[in-house]
Amino acid sequence: MLGRVRLSKNTVIFDANMILRYILEDNEKMADEVEEYIALYNVVITLEVVAEVVYVLRKVYCAERN
Repeated sequence: MLGRVRLSKNTVIFDANMILRYILEDNEKMADEVEEYIALYNVVITLEVVAEVVYVLRKVYCAERN
């Protein structure tokens, strides 16, 4: 199971791993699970998680800004 925190019945907070798996699609099962959460719940992503995702994409995966 991916890391997420449930805030309420209809809202979850995503962690960086969930976003990275969805963007990179490097693990099909996890990417599909994230897509299901997006379809079923209101998703919250904190600023700290966005910063971590950007850092990992740039430093680990050498992704360009675009």
